[in-house]
Amino acid sequence: MVALPDQIEKRLPTAQIQTTGGLCPMVSGAMRFGGAVLVLASVGIWFVPVVSGDGMMVLMKLLVSVFFACIGVVLLEWGRNAATDEIHLDTNARQLTHIRRQCDGIPRVRARFDFDELSDIRLRDGMLTVIGNSGAVLVQLPVERVENLETIRNGLEKSLAKSA
Repeated sequence: MVALPDQIEKRLPTAQIQTTGGLCPMVSGAMRFGGAVLVLASVGIWFVPVVSGDGMMVLMKLLVSVFFACIGVVLLEWGRNAATDEIHLDTNARQLTHIRRQCDGIPRVRARFDFDELSDIRLRDGMLTVIGNSGAVLVQLPVERVENLETIRNGLEKSLAKSA
């Protein structure tokens, strides 16, 4: 048996904001594969036998393995999917929430602001800007797409009209 609430909570749609241009899956996969190969090669280089007492060769192996490991880790990091920022406008709780989803898909709250703390929310020229009462820019993100912009505007107008 499922218990349903008496009131259905109406939330506004979220504004999806892509922070950086994501890499195509082939390039991302190639970078991750190359990074893994370099990291494994940095360890595997130590399995190559060296004439005992040849200190210069050991030093070269150390430098090459550190170089491979560093470049491999950089490629692994660059090959990850880009983080996605979301702005949630909750008119019932009267809050704006900035959420970032990392490549693992787990949402993490970056900031939460009450509507009373905000003086303006601007969506202009591909940038979403949230300005606080002090005039400081609280959040400024490039916008890729906004779902149901008119619904968001109408919901905000109604919510702000109730408080006035």
